[in-house]
Amino acid sequence: MPHVQPAYEPPQVCIWDLHKFIPALAEVSHTFSSLIKDNAKFVWTTAHQVAFEKIKSILSSSTTMRPPIREQPLLLYLTSIDRSIGALLAQIVESRERPIYYLSRLVHEAEARYSAIELHCLVFVFAA
Repeated sequence: MPHVQPAYEPPQVCIWDLHKFIPALAEVSHTFSSLIKDNAKFVWTTAHQVAFEKIKSILSSSTTMRPPIREQPLLLYLTSIDRSIGALLAQIVESRERPIYYLSRLVHEAEARYSAIELHCLVFVFAA
């Protein structure tokens, strides 16, 4: 039987694969959640395009992640807002704060009912 070469399929890039390069990705990309729901019709709206352009802008800016420098102190920032939680690991390099690593995610339905202090604790656990 002859070998049939499968059709070329471009690599699939999940937006969440970019989470460590984009600060507050969960907040920026929440618009895309409507596109990936089960049985959802794919409709690209202006809101999707705006979020996409913002992600492209962030990736091409000087705020993208840099590798850490050994023997330099690290700074950890935690944040929680209505829809998302996040963390940033940074270092001071040449008198400027440089991002090293980002984490963010949307809060789950039950977590959305947490008090402010509970959300802050959730971020702490999430970052650990």
